[in-house]
Amino acid sequence: MVFSCQKYLFLTWDLIKSNLLQTIRNGGFSFFIPINMKKSVLFILTLLPIFSFAQSQLEEEKKAIAATVQLYFEGMIERDAGKLEEAFLPDARLIGYRGDQLFVTPFEDWKAGTAKGSPRNPNDFKNELKNIKIVGEMALAETELFWPGIYYYDYLTLLKIEGKWKIVHKSWWERSLEK
Repeated sequence: MVFSCQKYLFLTWDLIKSNLLQTIRNGGFSFFIPINMKKSVLFILTLLPIFSFAQSQLEEEKKAIAATVQLYFEGMIERDAGKLEEAFLPDARLIGYRGDQLFVTPFEDWKAGTAKGSPRNPNDFKNELKNIKIVGEMALAETELFWPGIYYYDYLTLLKIEGKWKIVHKSWWERSLEK
C-alpha cells in the first residue's frame, strides 16, 4: 500500500505539472485553476492522510526489523542462544568469506558455535545497523560490526513470518583490522 500510494502521488503531481504547463502555453497563466487541476489537488489532499498513515506503518516496520537485528547483535556478544533463535529462522543460512575460503553454514551450526563460552565484553565490540530497505514482507538490513581485530559487513535478509521479522539469510564479508 505504501508504494502504490507514493506512485499515485507522483503520477498525480505529474498531471498537475502538465496541466499547469498546458495552461501557460495556451495564452498565459490566469488566476483560475483548470478544473482537472482542481480535481487533482483535491485528490492529493484526500490522499495525504493515507500517505501519512502508510509512512507511519513503514516506520513501525523499520523499528521491528531494528529490534530483530538488535537481538542478533546481543545474541552474539552475550553468547545467548535464545536471542539468536528469536532473531533467526531455524532454516537460515550464513554465507561468507573468511580469507579466500567460502563458508556456507546452517543457522543451527553457527548458533551452537556462537553461543559457546562466556559472554563477551560489549565494550570491545561496535555493531551498527546502517540501512533497512523494505519491500512488502521482505527486508534487507545492512550492518557493520567492528570486533577486536576484525571488521564484518553483513547483509541480513529478513522475512515477516507469522507477524514477526526473522533473519532468513546472512551474507557476510570480513577483513582483518590488524596490520
